[in-house]
Amino acid sequence: MTIWYYTVGQEREGPVSKEQVRALIASGKIVRDAYVWREGMADWEIVGTHPEFADTFVAPLSVKPPPLPFASKALDGAQSAMRPWRRFWARLVDIMLLGPLLAAAIAFTLAAWAPSVYIYISSMERPMLDVLLMVALLPIIAVALALCMTLFDTTPGKALAGVQGRVPHGTNRLFFYLAREFRVWFSGLGMGIPVFLPIALVVQYRRLVSSRAASYDTASQPIAVNARRSLIPAIALAVVLFAGHVFLWNEGDRAATYVIGKQVWVNPINGNETLLPSFWNFQPLNSSSETEIQFATDDLLALDASARARGTKHADDLNADVGSRLVLSALFGHDTLGWDGITPEKYASIIDGMAGKLWTRSSDWRPVEIEGFKALRATGYSRDRSRVDVETTLIVQGRDAWQVSVSTYDNSPDQLRERDRFLSALLQTIK
Repeated sequence: MTIWYYTVGQEREGPVSKEQVRALIASGKIVRDAYVWREGMADWEIVGTHPEFADTFVAPLSVKPPPLPFASKALDGAQSAMRPWRRFWARLVDIMLLGPLLAAAIAFTLAAWAPSVYIYISSMERPMLDVLLMVALLPIIAVALALCMTLFDTTPGKALAGVQGRVPHGTNRLFFYLAREFRVWFSGLGMGIPVFLPIALVVQYRRLVSSRAASYDTASQPIAVNARRSLIPAIALAVVLFAGHVFLWNEGDRAATYVIGKQVWVNPINGNETLLPSFWNFQPLNSSSETEIQFATDDLLALDASARARGTKHADDLNADVGSRLVLSALFGHDTLGWDGITPEKYASIIDGMAGKLWTRSSDWRPVEIEGFKALRATGYSRDRSRVDVETTLIVQGRDAWQVSVSTYDNSPDQLRERDRFLSALLQTIK
């Protein structure tokens, strides 16, 4: 037996049989302009013009029924024919709008919490990276669209293209939209896999143009489209978003080049990671302890090697023009204090006594705030190398005491910028 649904006023009624529909028409409960639907129909149709019931009406009715329960003012005049291109533009706008936002959020999260994974992904070849992003993002976009439909009854793309979904009476909205979005992801988009994607799109297009429901639409809830809504805004937004994607594509290439020139440094005290430029070299200050790490740039090591080749200990004779080279070194240290309550000022006095042979402090310890930490900082100069300025930053957190001393040559703007970036990167590992 064929099951029918019909509308009365602003309510949907059913299921009923064909004979019951005819009886309701005869009794006047179903009027000529009411809508009916059964499985196999692409959308609701006016009962007075439906071939199975048109002969039941003897004369046109003068009273027009209320609007459909699922139709808003935006959907008045919606035609029953499915509009595959409207649905295509609606879906395209949603994907192109949400995709970059979600990709950026994931990138920032990985860069902050899993730098090694971020570097690995960024170093992948571009076609493979694009495929990976599409496959990974589409399920996340599906969840975001389901939440959007649950909260607002529409998405940006659907609102622009005049497309609206309907939830069966008594059905949980969130579960309904989640299930539908994942059906779209699987059978409508082929899970984003390049081989399956065009096949899935063609299959769904052919179903819609032949007045059948898409395979991912539930039998009782086809999609309504508003044929009077102009597609120009949706197409225009899609073009703008595509241009934005091209821009982000180029910026992504530049960012990948930057990231590939990075390396991961792991704080040996707590295992936290950060990204450092690949020209920084690091190793423990001595083999017996990993609580002190010394850093040096490639340019400094090259100058030292050149100086040793000339018979000197290191590049004390940096009277040669440093130019645009980044000639920096640093010492990163950690101490576990023996008791609570040691102030940064007290720890600074201890550092003065221990480091006096390495550098001479030329300023007082002054309070600063960096990367959200309250710290002490002092400047001085190296006793071991000429023309070298030293900046030391101290941070005390409970029984953990951290110190970072960065040495720069000539204090050129490039040296100072790299010093600040380097210090910021190291301090991110102690949060």
